[in-house]
Amino acid sequence: MTSNMKMAELINSAPELLEITERIGMSLGFGESTVEEWCEHENKDCFTYLTICNIAVSENYRPSEHEIEKMHVADVTAFLRNSHDSYLYSLLPELEREINLVLVGRPDSEKKVISEFFLKFKGELGRHFKLEEEKIFPSLEALDRKGHGSEKIFRHEHGEIDEKIQDLINLLLKYVSYGSRDVRVTELLSFLFRFRQDLAIHSRIEDCLILPMIEGKLSPREKEILVCVAQGMQNKEIAARFDISVFTVMTHRKNITEKTGIKSIAGLTAYAILQGLIDIESIK
Repeated sequence: MTSNMKMAELINSAPELLEITERIGMSLGFGESTVEEWCEHENKDCFTYLTICNIAVSENYRPSEHEIEKMHVADVTAFLRNSHDSYLYSLLPELEREINLVLVGRPDSEKKVISEFFLKFKGELGRHFKLEEEKIFPSLEALDRKGHGSEKIFRHEHGEIDEKIQDLINLLLKYVSYGSRDVRVTELLSFLFRFRQDLAIHSRIEDCLILPMIEGKLSPREKEILVCVAQGMQNKEIAARFDISVFTVMTHRKNITEKTGIKSIAGLTAYAILQGLIDIESIK
């Protein structure tokens, strides 16, 4: 995906990007406009839009730290807020209506079990969004105002939400009795599969883009220390280069390990290469 692609070609190549486009706050009706032209028309940052699109369509795509630094924070915040609104005020109510229609005429035991399971899932998802709105949004806004985040954010686990959706799918697919072909159930299950995929994309965007923007970001000095470590320099050598104490070097290295989650020198070297902080040829 590139900025000179036609917007229509982009959406046709990956229909899931229709939701991404809407949630970042861009309208349709782009005619023959390229991605760059339409982003400019809609007052959105093209690089930010394409990065979110790349994360959405590829499970293996991970933006580098340098790419994350280039992101337009206001557009990311708008995307996150609009996504929450889409789930809370559109997708979840629609899903609840479809479930209630499927349960019409079912045994009371089935109605009770499915209804209570869905309501529990709905409540957990709502609490998850509320936590994000109370913790992540203010940090993103602080990042936009000050150029850095000031609050350490707890990394949310999205696995349980995905498991709940899969459990609901399996309950309807395997353990609810059907006397004959039921089109409504098929439609409901199709909706649930799409809903699960949509939430998985949303979670992936948060995990590899939004949270790294506000937590675990290496400072300029920490990046310099990391490069030195990757080049095989000892603490004393690093201290001499930057005219700081060995204790300060050790503190920086501890912070680097905590932020990256990587402890070994080999691992930190690989991280520095992947983040574009050092060229692989320079450490041979």
